[in-house]
Amino acid sequence: MEPAHYSERNPEPRGTRSPRPYLDAITYGQALSALVITCVDLLFCEGDRRLLGFRRRPPRVGWWLVGGRMFPGESPQRTAIRKAKEEAGLEILPSQLQWIGAYSTEFAERSQPPAEEGLHSVNLTFAVRLTATQAAQVQLSEDEYSEWAWVRSSELPQWVTGQGPMDEALLAIGRACDQLSK
Repeated sequence: MEPAHYSERNPEPRGTRSPRPYLDAITYGQALSALVITCVDLLFCEGDRRLLGFRRRPPRVGWWLVGGRMFPGESPQRTAIRKAKEEAGLEILPSQLQWIGAYSTEFAERSQPPAEEGLHSVNLTFAVRLTATQAAQVQLSEDEYSEWAWVRSSELPQWVTGQGPMDEALLAIGRACDQLSK
């Protein structure tokens, strides 16, 4: 099962769509204070190993998944493919995506002012089944991540404290992914 996506738009081949309009920092900050955004998160898996990235900046400073917000007109799968390329340098196929679930996350801070108003997102979450060759090619964006590690599924609780809500979310995503493998 995966999230259904219905669109009346004619899909454009990748690379032909005009650039997305971006909001200036003040307007984007106002939007984040008023709206819940949709993100796509990816748990890269190779065998029983899971990739964790240590994010450098809010909304999550700490161990987390690769991912980010959807753009208007993108399906969840297209966003997943884009984020895998942008943040991990990987070309993936839709057949490598396995739906985990949707999660609602409310972060205490965000990068955009006013930072203390936090960020609320709905995260459409996929496992990405990588080959050993792909796993060896992962190169997380240094703008987003200070480090990353391949962690055995059974060791995931040792990598996150499990004390805060986002650590609990990460552990829940890991458990849900493990259930898919059974």
